Amino acid sequence: MKLSSGLAAAAFFGLALSAPAHRPKFMRSRENSAGMLSLDVTRRETPVSVSTLKAAMLAQMNADIGNKSSLDDSLFTVDLMNQITHYSVNIGIGTNNKQYPLLIDTGSSDFWVSNSTDIVDIPYDYASDKSKTLTTKPFHIDYVKGSMDGFWAKNTMYFGSRIDDVDYAIVHKGVDSPKIRQSSGILGTSYSYRGNKNLPELLAYQGLINKNAYSLSLANFNGSNGNLLFGGVDHSKYTGDLVTVPRADFENSRLKTLSAKLTSLNIDGKSYTINGDKGIVAPLDTGTTLSYLPSDIYNQLASAFGVNSVNTLVYGAPCFDVSKYGDKEVTFNFTGALIKVKGSDLALDFKDYTGVDQGNMNIFGIWSNTYTRGYNILGDTFLRSAYIVYDLDGNTISLAQANRNPGAPDIEVIYDDIPGAISVSEL
Repeated sequence: MKLSSGLAAAAFFGLALSAPAHRPKFMRSRENSAGMLSLDVTRRETPVSVSTLKAAMLAQMNADIGNKSSLDDSLFTVDLMNQITHYSVNIGIGTNNKQYPLLIDTGSSDFWVSNSTDIVDIPYDYASDKSKTLTTKPFHIDYVKGSMDGFWAKNTMYFGSRIDDVDYAIVHKGVDSPKIRQSSGILGTSYSYRGNKNLPELLAYQGLINKNAYSLSLANFNGSNGNLLFGGVDHSKYTGDLVTVPRADFENSRLKTLSAKLTSLNIDGKSYTINGDKGIVAPLDTGTTLSYLPSDIYNQLASAFGVNSVNTLVYGAPCFDVSKYGDKEVTFNFTGALIKVKGSDLALDFKDYTGVDQGNMNIFGIWSNTYTRGYNILGDTFLRSAYIVYDLDGNTISLAQANRNPGAPDIEVIYDDIPGAISVSEL
């Protein structure tokens, strides 16, 4: 039996939405210091109903609306859990600063919202937003599975500070695309390619941060906090070296992506090269819950984690026994920058997806790229084990092992080079 609405259907949507549902993390922005903007996320272990989730979210977001030109310094958290595929950030749209939760997506560059409940769970209030300036310029975006259409507009946004003249799209049509749960749209933070500045670029252009660069720390499944820090690096969030590698691009593509070259995996002390000695370009994509790798590499991982043993395909999903394989590690090698991922971080609780308790049997968090039309993607099941600095101006990505028990923040502002990072050539 295939999962029609969760795993199987959602697995095809795209670099932004190509994975099955898991716990949501909702974030609120705050200004940390000059030149930086910090966003925090939390979650809890007790499920709540969708109606309760919506009510809690909307009540908290409405409480944030005021006449201030920026959000205050207090932390905004929605301490909830349900079967949503993504991490979200709240952003104020319009001069009335009405808050909306948006999927934060390093795998795309556009900022769009929708007023259609066929596309999103929490629709953009198109009618009451009087500060928007509509254009006749059409908007279209393709994902690995599905597409969106609408029109471009301009508006004032509140994202830590007031930001004027922000380009965003209002989507009215989705084709072959699953509904985005508990969200009003998508905030893409990758390279803009349409000739306009997207939101991260505007933060730098308007002097709110010194450079178009930001750091990502996602909560692991057993933790509570995640962080997106624009314009800075938090050294408390990682252990070992922060290693800078060149950003990688797909062959014969004019588009820049937030990708790194993955050259090998190490499993049980044995190294497996990927694509000979060429490696593969792998987007480091917050908009994707699972990770997708070439079939030969997936097969090695599946064998090592017991995924190919009897009765591990449940509802069409590859599964494994986390009680046996939770401590097993796989090391990802990005031309010398190494990130270790435990089996426990690759385990997605089956009950969260289907309501059926499978005991120690969990969904395996890496699938073959046959589910994504050959696209290789490192999504949240990988990203939770890494601390990543995306330097869009410098065309680099810096990686370190995530610190599971960070202490007090140790933040440095990014001015030019990434503070504390070393080049992979220095290893």
